Amino acid sequence: MTMRSYYLALTALASGLATALPQSSRYQVFTINNNFETLSNDVPLVGTVGAIGVYNLLEWNFLGGDAALKRDVTTITGVEPYTPPNIAGYGVRTALEVGTAYISSNYESSSVEYFDLYIPGQAESIRYGCNADTDSNVGIPASCEITATGYGTDGTEVAKQTFSFTSEGGLTQQMSPGAFSPDFVRLGKVEFTTSYGDILGDLGATMLDNVYTRVYQRS
Repeated sequence: MTMRSYYLALTALASGLATALPQSSRYQVFTINNNFETLSNDVPLVGTVGAIGVYNLLEWNFLGGDAALKRDVTTITGVEPYTPPNIAGYGVRTALEVGTAYISSNYESSSVEYFDLYIPGQAESIRYGCNADTDSNVGIPASCEITATGYGTDGTEVAKQTFSFTSEGGLTQQMSPGAFSPDFVRLGKVEFTTSYGDILGDLGATMLDNVYTRVYQRS
């Protein structure tokens, strides 16, 4: 384990976002609630320019924090962050900058063998929502279907699940809760794509918050 990886693990534990599980001789295992509130304190040493980069031991190819607040993700109206102010998000314009949204354990200097998004006993392991994507700070909650596709460490597809968000027709709305299926374990990468329906087409923005991960860090 590198000193930076050790520091990241200790930081997550100290912030109260991570829970250490009984350890094996091969791994240190941490369950982390990624609520993105410390993004301003994290330097994205790894990842595409403009993306979150490495956060809580995994690479997040999303916009987040201040970047998301100023782009097509978080707005004055629209879907509200579950734990404000920060979220991770993506939209049509952000996709042009950072490509497909994903979480990955495969990055330079990674000390993580694999990770899980299915957390036994955790009834809610993700919060999500969508906005109509506008060029202003006024967003409107929009119905959408968010598909997560999980890949094993060898790149083989092992899991797929769709989360549906339904607009209630107001100017603001709370995020919906969800949980990943038991197939989302021993992952190397999870990609996220969103369908916004015929009316919006690609002109939508997706927001995630409080995404729980279980990380298996090599000892």
